[in-house]
Amino acid sequence: MATAGIINGTNLALFVDVSGTLTKIANLVSNDLTFTKDLIETTSKSSAGSKEFMYGHFGASGSFEGRFEDDSVSGTEYSFEQLFDAQVAGTSLTVVFTTNTTGDLKFEGTALLSSLSLSSPDNDAASFSGDVTISGAITKGTVA
Repeated sequence: MATAGIINGTNLALFVDVSGTLTKIANLVSNDLTFTKDLIETTSKSSAGSKEFMYGHFGASGSFEGRFEDDSVSGTEYSFEQLFDAQVAGTSLTVVFTTNTTGDLKFEGTALLSSLSLSSPDNDAASFSGDVTISGAITKGTVA
């Protein structure tokens, strides 16, 4: 049953599709998805001193942050190590932004991991963060 009302951000996460199984990125504390539409400037001498634009290509990107855990490769979540291996190998990932609750909205696309970082501040939890860029179309669907 679809989630009713405002969705608790804790429930909306970034998943990696691993052979048809949605696998949440491990220990997430935040994630986001941004949609962009290029604007092409069409200003000319006939524009009467005002800039004019038209729409160009559509795209999407996302970012995420999580708590680093060295042994989080448990099969139930997608670990920092798996993200690192995919980035080094140049492997694209099928990512899905969703609650993974039946009937809820989901956005899915093939992504390239453009950045991945590991942070270890003094007297604080180690964390990781990363950015993904969707390559090609992003699809909107409903969790079955």
